[in-house]
Amino acid sequence: MSSLKVESLSMSYGRNRVLSGAYFHLDKSEITSVVGRNGCGKSTLLKAMLGLFADSCESLFIEGQYISKKERMLYCAYLSQHSFLPKNVKVKKLLKIFLPDEQAKALMMDDRISGLLEQNAVSLSGGGLRYLEFLMIASLDRKAYFFDEPFSGIEPIYIKHIKKKLLDLKSRGRYILITDHDYHSVRGVSDRIWLSRSGRFEMAVDPDQFLIDRGYLPAAQKE
Repeated sequence: MSSLKVESLSMSYGRNRVLSGAYFHLDKSEITSVVGRNGCGKSTLLKAMLGLFADSCESLFIEGQYISKKERMLYCAYLSQHSFLPKNVKVKKLLKIFLPDEQAKALMMDDRISGLLEQNAVSLSGGGLRYLEFLMIASLDRKAYFFDEPFSGIEPIYIKHIKKKLLDLKSRGRYILITDHDYHSVRGVSDRIWLSRSGRFEMAVDPDQFLIDRGYLPAAQKE
């Protein structure tokens, strides 16, 4: 059973119910994206799937195996929406701290990272920092990868490299989930697209028309 499933996913912030008994699944060797307006529950979905909320209610299964909340970070890698790296530390040291030796050395030889090794993270551009963090998370050895708005603030020069890395993870039989409010950033690299709204998730069989019909895309954007 090559799938990752989350069932009975419910989460509230006070009286505001963000997720309501949602069901969601990922297929192996596919890139799945969730789009939706800001505040519709995309980031909450990832955090709940990772077991980061003590009061969330959900069950997560990977290939039929139940994964408890305390075990999930052993199976899943997570790029949060907000920067997670300390800013006054050199890139070279950050790689050594956060990654195993083999993965750290590989990133140090990356053409787009090698020239940044002696810089502090605070001196990087917003897009450069986001790209570094993406690569660090994608370099971890996990079954599943959750990326919260990986294209946010990214310069075009980095976008193609991010997509290439996503396709590499796909080719290695990983589960990949992306959330983003920008449909066009994820459209070309996604095998499946879901729409998040009103605390639930709907799979888009024909993504362009589906999102137009539900008012997420204007009709003029269908190609």
